[in-house]
Amino acid sequence: MDIQAYEHLEVRVEEAVVFAAFNRPKVRNALNLKMVEELENLLEALEAEEGVRCLVLKGNGGHFCAGGDVKDMATARSQPFKEDVLLTDPIARLNRRFGDVITKLRQAPQTVVVVVQGAAMGGGFGLVCAADFVLADKSASFRLPETTLGLPPAQIAPFLVERIGLIAAKKCALTGARLSGDDALSMGLVDQLCEDQKDLDEALSALLISILKCAPLASRNTKKLLLAIADGVQERSDILDSGALMFAEATRSHEGMEGIMAYIQKRAPSWSKNN
Repeated sequence: MDIQAYEHLEVRVEEAVVFAAFNRPKVRNALNLKMVEELENLLEALEAEEGVRCLVLKGNGGHFCAGGDVKDMATARSQPFKEDVLLTDPIARLNRRFGDVITKLRQAPQTVVVVVQGAAMGGGFGLVCAADFVLADKSASFRLPETTLGLPPAQIAPFLVERIGLIAAKKCALTGARLSGDDALSMGLVDQLCEDQKDLDEALSALLISILKCAPLASRNTKKLLLAIADGVQERSDILDSGALMFAEATRSHEGMEGIMAYIQKRAPSWSKNN
């Protein structure tokens, strides 16, 4: 995969894994418009990259992401708009665009791992909710401060409820309380809590090995299937019908035949990181 140069994203590729790090450490990686655009660009590029099987998203400088940059909000507030036309308000457009970015992260065909150290606030909290797996260390803290600022967490709320459920979401959003790593682990926001950097690195390496043991196309289709179930757009019978066709196609595919033969021959399949 060819990686373009970004101003606020540090991106590298190792084997089938893309590592992306927010890189505005002086402001705890607060999300400005440029950073949102760069993340969106990366996610759009990954949609067509079948050779990339996992995206790891983290923050440089000891923090994941401190939320939105208030300077962009002030700029948008000063722009003219027509009040009677839907989403012509520049603030609404800016807010809605971030919702699109969280959606693209959630729906990325790759398995998405978010690694949290330090602050994950506001929009950063929302990105955490869209991940497939979340690792954090003891320095991590999570907070939705929007309601304490007179604002609703408008684009974050759907992903928050999906990730941790309505009751826990209310606790986060209606109090603005700061959550420790232990709190986040207990409510299911974090999948694994690590003691320190060394422990975090080891946990990430172990998780990536497990992810890469799974067949590429089967992983993509499984994630697509699980999201379709969660979205509730299709009837269950329709999901089962499409799932049956997906299963049959996979069984006859090169990937499916390789997986079955590898099991019979007691060897690692061709895609496995440990072959």
